[in-house]
Amino acid sequence: MRIALAQINPTVGDFAGNLERITAFVERATAAQADLVMFPELATCGYPPADLLEKESFVRKAEETLAAVAALTAGAGKPAVLCGSVMRCDNSRGKHVRNVAAMLADGVVHSVQQKMLLPFYDVFDEQRYFEPGREQSLTVVKGHAVAVSICEDAWNDKMFWPRQL
Repeated sequence: MRIALAQINPTVGDFAGNLERITAFVERATAAQADLVMFPELATCGYPPADLLEKESFVRKAEETLAAVAALTAGAGKPAVLCGSVMRCDNSRGKHVRNVAAMLADGVVHSVQQKMLLPFYDVFDEQRYFEPGREQSLTVVKGHAVAVSICEDAWNDKMFWPRQL
């Protein structure tokens, strides 16, 4: 599998600019015949969005931007895209948004991995805003099973470490 890593620097709240950067990298990945192009955490809206997550219009715009990114994957020869975004929670209790990595292919959202370990130290205050994910699952990209993890989930698995060091 050929994977393109799109190290963009999204700007908080600049949905049009972030989509423009994402589109440019999807085009580059397509030209390079990549199977998958991966973007940073919260690439659609920028990081850290902080109190902007309390605004319904901000969350809606992030979801609209994610749908526009999904549309970039439609058509023959287009790579799948793994893109970080904000999405609404499906539940009526708890936090109203979640931090996700969405697997996009064939013009649609194929799967979503929700961030599980939300940091709340130093400059991070993610537990204040996001509903934590409860499980991790595999997704399939071009016939290959892929595990997706977001930031802290990759190196600070509380189920793995029996005690804090």
